[in-house]
Amino acid sequence: MTTSKPYRFTAKEYFRLALKTTLLRAWWLYAIILILAAVNILSKDPVIRVIGYFLLIFGCIWPIVSVLILRYRIFSKDNDNLFLERTLSFDQEHFFITDTSGVENKIPYSRIIKIKESKTFWLLYLAKYNFIYLPKNIFSTEQEREQFKKNINTLKKD
Repeated sequence: MTTSKPYRFTAKEYFRLALKTTLLRAWWLYAIILILAAVNILSKDPVIRVIGYFLLIFGCIWPIVSVLILRYRIFSKDNDNLFLERTLSFDQEHFFITDTSGVENKIPYSRIIKIKESKTFWLLYLAKYNFIYLPKNIFSTEQEREQFKKNINTLKKD
């Protein structure tokens, strides 16, 4: 069994990831609101122009409010368990995540439904909104990282 170096998912990293995901998912909605605002502002009818100004103000304020709500939720004290230090261990059939409180999760590779990979980390999705964050720099050697990558890519579905 191979064991990684300890790692931690910080609230700041989680916030950046959630913000990026939220903006990628909703950018078109903000764009539509601002386009409708511009079209309505150009109208000769004063009532429609007022609606356009309202949409413009709403289109500028709502993204800021969304970011503030997201920040409040992520930095809440109720999320402290998300940011505990962890270690990863793995063999050919399972990987194990153990946190500093002593909780160990044994997860078969077949439970992974989707993998998102960046230059510095993997997100292993076990459900649509339930993922495991794994930095790539937690492995002692390049061979360990490549073996883990091979395991999650080839054994993710039975």
